[in-house]
Amino acid sequence: MLENKDFVYIPNMKFVDIIDSGMAYYGSAIMTQRYIFLLVDTIDSVEEKRKSDCYNRLYVEKVLSNPQDFDVLSFETAMLTDLDELHIFPFADLKKFEVTVGFSIFGGIKMVKNTKTLTSMSIKDVKVRKAIKEFYGKYIK
Repeated sequence: MLENKDFVYIPNMKFVDIIDSGMAYYGSAIMTQRYIFLLVDTIDSVEEKRKSDCYNRLYVEKVLSNPQDFDVLSFETAMLTDLDELHIFPFADLKKFEVTVGFSIFGGIKMVKNTKTLTSMSIKDVKVRKAIKEFYGKYIK
C-alpha cells in the first residue's frame, strides 16, 4: 500500500455521533478508497471515560511502519474482521461526505449515512485534512 494513494492515516481524531452526542471517540483512523476505519483508543461518555482495546494495535503499527509490505485488500479484510461494525464506515453507505480544511484547528469531516445519521470527525492537523480532501477528490469521489 502507498500512503496518500491507497490510504490516508489520520493520527489524531475525535469522532462524534450526533444522535448519541453524549459519546465521543478519540484515537486515529485509516481511510482507504472504500472504507474509513476508526481506531478508537478512548471512549468518553457522560458517565465515564475509559480506554478502548477495539483493534489489533500490533497489526496496525506493522502496517503503518511498512505499508509497502501490505496490499489493500488484505488490510481491509483484516480490519473488517477485527473491528466492530460501529467503527467501520464504507463509502458506499455514505449519503454525504464532506471535508472542511479550514485553518488552524478548525476543520474536519462530516458524514451522513444512508440512514440519515449525521456524524463528524474533528481533525486538528490542517495537513492531514488537506491530504484527506485530496485523496477523497482523486480516488473516491
